[in-house]
Amino acid sequence: MNEAEVLELKAQVEADYRKQIETIDGFLDLLRRKNGASPATSTPIKPATHRKPRTGQGEERAPRVRGLLKATLDILPVLPATFTRLDIIAKVEETYPKFKGNIRPDSMRTTLKRLLEDGTIEVVEESSGPKPAVYRYVKKGVESKM
Repeated sequence: MNEAEVLELKAQVEADYRKQIETIDGFLDLLRRKNGASPATSTPIKPATHRKPRTGQGEERAPRVRGLLKATLDILPVLPATFTRLDIIAKVEETYPKFKGNIRPDSMRTTLKRLLEDGTIEVVEESSGPKPAVYRYVKKGVESKM
């Protein structure tokens, strides 16, 4: 089963669930009317959306997207000889649309840290102020483990 089939199945299950809830709400309304009470205003069930969850400080956070390390490993060979995290993000988003706008800074930091620890990439130039660090692909490390 692939991702598209799973998403289609999820949508069908959600639709069936909404129908069942609407049926139960209809029965409740009938019972309330029969007993002289006004029908309750039930909250409609909304389909799952891919909106950004809110954080405590009023800012929005991108939903978690799995597989950034694998996606980064896939695109490393096609990056220029030296690159920044911004180059990685741009290429991952171009290659894998599911990541478009969903790569969280902490996920990128973790991915870079793992690649550095395993020797897959190395720092060519440290970051300085607003200027991001520059890296080079070494072609070893995590890639051989996956």
